Amino acid sequence: MVTYRALLSLGAIIALGSSSSVAAQDVNASVLPTVIEGFTVEVSTRVPYPNVQIRFDTGERVVSDERGRYSLTGVPAGLHQVALITGRCNVTFAEVELAPGEIKGVAFTVPPDPVGLRAGHEELRKRSEGDYYSAEELERMNVRDLLEALRRVAPDMVGPQGGLPGAGASLRGRTRSAQGVSVPIVVVDGIQVGDGVRTLRDFKPIDIYSMEVLKGASRGWAYGTGGAGGVIKISTRQGDFGYGITDHDQCEIGEWPDQGVRAQH
Repeated sequence: MVTYRALLSLGAIIALGSSSSVAAQDVNASVLPTVIEGFTVEVSTRVPYPNVQIRFDTGERVVSDERGRYSLTGVPAGLHQVALITGRCNVTFAEVELAPGEIKGVAFTVPPDPVGLRAGHEELRKRSEGDYYSAEELERMNVRDLLEALRRVAPDMVGPQGGLPGAGASLRGRTRSAQGVSVPIVVVDGIQVGDGVRTLRDFKPIDIYSMEVLKGASRGWAYGTGGAGGVIKISTRQGDFGYGITDHDQCEIGEWPDQGVRAQH
């Protein structure tokens, strides 16, 4: 188990604007439950980091969803120590203070797991043999799926919709051979998939870490003759980080950073 302590009081939490009280004027806020909500993000890339358990020193806990979002009601008011636990049982500590009846938005930043550590987007862009797109760049295109994104960034690699009922789009390459035009292949986390169009339609930008487009035989040589028509490489968030491989409740966090800091009951 790797435990991170450096981020405690050094930005392990980022307040999401001002907090607000749920109490009406005629209701005593001290009897209302506190609410803490927000999301978990990877510290260097700021991309959503799913499947992180947020465990409070008083025992309350919640796991961030596939978009990195979480919401937890009923945490006692006071100053709390918080343990952020990844799927590999790596731990980051933070702290947060809650007032009675408060709704507080907090974004927790989490270091990447040492196992399966992935380089940042700029470094991967430099290494790329083709055109590199981060999930954030694709999301800003406001596309429904990766097929639509590919049509935007490489329209010559996507064939038109067929004229017959039920006909769909297809992938197409620019390299001709005796067998016809080579079709681009789709590779997900290093594994070539059989139905490239369906795979691209199934993936949304939020599901991935990056998409890399290699056009033509000169770029797809590493995949043999199958890459002559180009390669669309998809790297998922789960593929390198291995989210969801551990039951968080089985993870031990050791001693809390400051045993003297506890919630006010």
